[in-house]
Amino acid sequence: MPTTSVPTTSPEDYRQARLAALTAALILLAAAAVRYLAGCDGLWLDEIWTLILAQEVRSPGQILTGLHQENNHYLNTLCVWWLGPQSNWIVYRLPAMLAGAASVGVAGLIGRRRSRSAALLAMLLTGSSYLMIHYSSEARGYSFAICFALMALDFQENLFRRPGLPVAFCTAGCSIAGILSQPVYLAFYAALVVWSAWKAWFPPKGLGRIRGLWWLSHLPPLLFFVWLYEVDLWQVVNAGGPVYSAGDVVAQTASLAIGGPDGPGQFAAATLCAVAFALSLWRLWRSDRDWCVLAVLAIVVMPALLLIATGRREIYPRYFVIPVALLGLTIAFALASVWQNGSRPARSAVIVLCGAFVVANGIHVTRLVTYGRGGYMQAVEYLAEHTPGDEITVGSDFDFRNEMVLAFYRNYLPEPKQLTYLKTEQRRKRNSEWLLIHSLDRRFEPASEVHAGRTRYVLRQFYPYAGLSGWGWGLYHRDE
Repeated sequence: MPTTSVPTTSPEDYRQARLAALTAALILLAAAAVRYLAGCDGLWLDEIWTLILAQEVRSPGQILTGLHQENNHYLNTLCVWWLGPQSNWIVYRLPAMLAGAASVGVAGLIGRRRSRSAALLAMLLTGSSYLMIHYSSEARGYSFAICFALMALDFQENLFRRPGLPVAFCTAGCSIAGILSQPVYLAFYAALVVWSAWKAWFPPKGLGRIRGLWWLSHLPPLLFFVWLYEVDLWQVVNAGGPVYSAGDVVAQTASLAIGGPDGPGQFAAATLCAVAFALSLWRLWRSDRDWCVLAVLAIVVMPALLLIATGRREIYPRYFVIPVALLGLTIAFALASVWQNGSRPARSAVIVLCGAFVVANGIHVTRLVTYGRGGYMQAVEYLAEHTPGDEITVGSDFDFRNEMVLAFYRNYLPEPKQLTYLKTEQRRKRNSEWLLIHSLDRRFEPASEVHAGRTRYVLRQFYPYAGLSGWGWGLYHRDE
């Protein structure tokens, strides 16, 4: 009578599996902790703006159809609206932090489909990425966009391995949530649609019904996007912002993606990033060609086409957070391939490269935790402590940005202190006691004194910021 052999797990495999699970849990815990620490500073302009938008609506439906404002990231605004007034601002950032930590876990799931080492390296690079940490620790839509992009990708890959209605519907749901998270999701989604269509129309043997499931995966999100465009997106107002060279922004993003500088030296680091990406694709081409095609589409082709199609002048590193996440996965999978098939020197090289990545990104993260997105609350507290009398009069070099921030933080002044903001035209008739000079350059060094008309102001305090979100403040007092 023939016997059936039952596969068994050797003690060594079991030990390695437990070690990998423990390592993954530690990486996830550390990723969540560092996102929390990075989100403990004060809210900056765009987050305050979201709070104001959320206060204007009376129902969730109005968030989708009634605001018509570019700063309205639907899911994030919905979270802020649902949370309501909070005395502890970090509560507004908790959903983004949770989504950021979840992204690290999903990156591990995508990697685990390839190998155990790919899972751990994907989690490590995603969890320690400065750009991922930065945008996963503020109350905006980018953290949700990253999370739902990775989830949609995970379900889409599963669809081609184990086709079924639940996986198709989950892919569709994640894509709709991604569209609601942030418009930058659309570049990734275009890549996902093209890539998966190619796979669906030329499927491996045994996946003949995949085309119908492909339609179930993508027709609902596409129809939802058309509806959302009709009710809101075409009416969205761009409030403007600083305009930078597209080349500078791309170089800065690529540099920061590997932990490089965001100023002098960023073009050299961006070149190194491009080389790392190209080498990773070369390494993966034979073993994971599908991923290489998706990576090129989602990291290079579709973001470039979207920028060309929209003709947008205001572009920033945050618009490329999903490509940065996919870049990290691509490099992680290539390093995992080296780890699995390489010699001891090759494995040592992987350890050194990963260590360099963590340390380089850690420098940026340390600066973010130290300086945050600007010392707004500290500045207002200083004004209260060093202004005689109850009224604090403040002017600035940029009314729109500084007035909105001060209007938020003055609510936390001790009684009976009151802060009055004097706009530029008002200061022609009445000089403010204090003057704020702001700068988006994180290396900004304020002058020791400035003049507003005939009035001389002397620097009293300077509040730097970490970069990317917010700005630094130079606080000047009128020289009597």
